[in-house]
Amino acid sequence: EGGGGGGGGAPPGPPPSLAERRRFLSLAKLSLLADGVASVEDDVVALDAALDLVSIQSNLSRRRGSGSDEDAPLPPLRLVEACLGDAAEGAGAPGRDEDLLDAFAVFASAGSTFRASNKSLLETLWRRAAAETDWEQLSELRASGGDEGYVQALRATLVARATRRCYDETAVRLGAPFSEAMSESDVLGLLESAIGGGDAASALRDAVGLYANGDGDDEMM
Repeated sequence: EGGGGGGGGAPPGPPPSLAERRRFLSLAKLSLLADGVASVEDDVVALDAALDLVSIQSNLSRRRGSGSDEDAPLPPLRLVEACLGDAAEGAGAPGRDEDLLDAFAVFASAGSTFRASNKSLLETLWRRAAAETDWEQLSELRASGGDEGYVQALRATLVARATRRCYDETAVRLGAPFSEAMSESDVLGLLESAIGGGDAASALRDAVGLYANGDGDDEMM
């Protein structure tokens, strides 16, 4: 059977906007919850992860002052690249930390296959996160005896925040544990080789261990 001549059916319509996708995903999640599906079930977790990707793109557009919720959703790789785009301007640039943290969030919410397929990009992201902190200066704070101030400073580092986003059990994450793509020890090895050893590496280990080991407080920053 099949339609005869002409050019085959109507041309596809435009892709849904971010706003439309958010509305669709939110309604789908509400429907599942109303049916008694637990929030930890795979179907709900997948919707939460998809909603997270929509929020990441929306927030990035708002920080950059370009784009809107009428734009089409970006695929995860394009979204990571967008987060890294203006982040090349140098440490301390306005919004840079949030851009990089959102790139980690894309990796968390895009699923196991995405993480495994883009491991080199993930490693680049960790190196950029480490470059945002003066680890020697942070180690001097520890040496001065100010434990409380030191821990607060650790929590504020992008490395600690990214560790929490990727490895904390309460964070939105799609698929297998993040450690299957890159374990905490893998991260430490990568970053220690990037910044060198000594006291700086000790401070970096403290930042990763703060949340990777579940010792971090719920309040960050």
